[in-house]
Amino acid sequence: MTMQPKYRELLLDDDIRRWFENLKAKSVLTATVALRNLGHYCELTKTT
Repeated sequence: MTMQPKYRELLLDDDIRRWFENLKAKSVLTATVALRNLGHYCELTKTT
């Protein structure tokens, strides 16, 4: 069994994916944390 990233669907958006890839070029950890923070914010505000 493999774990699925909770906020993977956010990366389907072209702008978010580009933002994530630009962050990831410098730091994978920073990019991952930023994506999780964005996903958590979207959950709290009930936005996509």
